[in-house]
Amino acid sequence: MTRNNIENNDERISSTFAKQSNKLIKSKYKAARIAPRKVMLVANAIRGMKVAEAMRFLDFNDNKSSGLIKGVVLTAIANGTHNFGLEKESMYVADVVIGPGPVRKGGRFAAKGTFKPIWKRTTHITVVLSSKNKPKIVDTLKGAGKEETK
Repeated sequence: MTRNNIENNDERISSTFAKQSNKLIKSKYKAARIAPRKVMLVANAIRGMKVAEAMRFLDFNDNKSSGLIKGVVLTAIANGTHNFGLEKESMYVADVVIGPGPVRKGGRFAAKGTFKPIWKRTTHITVVLSSKNKPKIVDTLKGAGKEETK
């Protein structure tokens, strides 16, 4: 994946949540030594969960990728509580972006003068948390609409 594609992932995150007034908490793990398609299975499972529920899922999942993602989620929780003063109970996993990292290429010499390539793939993991607290303006607008319809 080229540098432009990695920057497009960050743009995708910001454009997806640009309309929300909630704060986004990001945490990244670059060049994790695991293939991206293995991490995608766990990432798709926890996307949209509350933080406590996602941590419980990651604790009882036996994959190597769940341990890596758990570390990134814990870092994002620490960022949210320290930098933004948010409570752990109000946060949820808004998005998990998985992208390929640099590939270490090697190989092994084989029979009849051939060479068998071995690619050691790496992964960039980005976890985005958001707060469940909605702005009061939205709540008052919903309440006002209900009163007018009666």
